[in-house]
Amino acid sequence: MQEPTIYFKKSRLQRQDIVVLEFQYSAPIYTFLKSSGLVLWSDQLHKWYLVYDRDQLNTLYTQLKQQHFLVNIKAALPPMETNKGFNFHNLTMYKDYRSYLIGLRMSVSTVDTYSNFIMAYVRYLGYKDLLESDAECIRDFILHSVQRLNYSVSTHRQMVSAFKHLGLLYPELETLLEVMKRPTRDKFQPQVLSTQEVILLLQVTENLKHRFALGMLYSCGLRIGELLNMRLFHIDLDRQQVFVKHGKGRKDRHVSIAVSMFPLIKNYLATYRPETYVLESLSGGPYSSSSIRSFLRRSCKKAGITKKITPHSLRHSYATHMIENGVGLRHVQELLGHSKPETTMLYTHIARKDLLQIVNPLDAAVKTFKSAKEPPNIRLSGDF
Repeated sequence: MQEPTIYFKKSRLQRQDIVVLEFQYSAPIYTFLKSSGLVLWSDQLHKWYLVYDRDQLNTLYTQLKQQHFLVNIKAALPPMETNKGFNFHNLTMYKDYRSYLIGLRMSVSTVDTYSNFIMAYVRYLGYKDLLESDAECIRDFILHSVQRLNYSVSTHRQMVSAFKHLGLLYPELETLLEVMKRPTRDKFQPQVLSTQEVILLLQVTENLKHRFALGMLYSCGLRIGELLNMRLFHIDLDRQQVFVKHGKGRKDRHVSIAVSMFPLIKNYLATYRPETYVLESLSGGPYSSSSIRSFLRRSCKKAGITKKITPHSLRHSYATHMIENGVGLRHVQELLGHSKPETTMLYTHIARKDLLQIVNPLDAAVKTFKSAKEPPNIRLSGDF
C-alpha cells in the first residue's frame, strides 16, 4: 500500500515562520519524523513542524525522499528569510530546554511560546554555540526582535521570561540572564461592553452554536481556552454551575450559570449533541479559537459595535458588571480564578458608578441658569 503524500506548507506560530507537515496518518511516517530530530510536535497545531531554515528543510526533504516517502514541497516555496547557518548542537539544547519547561508543568501554550523565542534565537546565532552567548548578543537579539516584529510589552516580557528560564537550565548563562529586566507592564484599562450591548450581541448572533459560545464566555466569565477545553460532564445544570478544570495557573474553580442561559444550553445540547467537548469541531475534537474570534467580529459588526472586542472582552465585561452590581471583590476574584486580588482590582477602575454620579460642573451651571426666574439664552449649539 502506497504511503500518503507529505505536504510542506508555510505557516506562522507565535510570530515565527514555520513549515507544517500535513499528511494522512501513517505509522511509518510518524515513526520516522519522531526519530529524525529535525521536526517538532506542536500540541497547539496538532501537527509536526519545523522553524523555517533552508538547510534544515533541504535535509528533511532529502531524508524523506531516501525513505521513499512522497513529498510535496511546493507550498513551502518561495523560501522565507533564511539565516546564516545552523548549529545542530543548539538544536539539542533547544529540545532539552523544551523538556525542561514541560517538566515544570507549564501549560502547552507557555511551553510553545517560550520555546519559539529560544528557537528564534538559535536561528539568529547561526553557527555560533548557544553557550557562547554574551550579554550584548542576547540584548541585540531582543532589540532586533522587538523592533522588527513590533512586539507588544506583554510579548516582550514573555521573551525575557523565556531567556531567564534558559539561564536556570544552563548555569553558564545564568549570570548573564539574571540581570535582564522585564519592561514595566502596561497599565491599560480593558475594553468592556455595556449590558445593553451584550444583549444586542447575543440577539444578532443567529447561529445557535455561536450564540451559545458567546453566552457562556460572558455569563460564566470564561477564558477562551477554558471554554474550548470544557467537557460535557463539567456542566451541572442541577447545581447551576460549571466546573473549570485547569484554568490559568492550573487552578480549578466552579462558576455559577445564569438561569437565563438554561434554555439556550438545553437547546444547543439537544440540537448539536456534542459527545465529548462542550464545543466540538466537525471532526469531534475541540473547537478552534480562530472560529470564535471570527464569528464574534461578524456579530459585533452586525450589532453596530465599533469597539475592538475580543472573546476576552466578554470576560472583562462580566467582571465589570459583577462589581457594578455590588458583588464583593473577593467573590469576583474567586469566580475569575485570579491568584492576586490586585488583578481583580483593575475592574474597580472601570466600574466606577460613584464617579459617574458626580454632577459635571457645566451641567450644574446650566441647571442653575435654567432654574432662574428669567433664564438667559444659554444655547450651546444651534437650537440646542
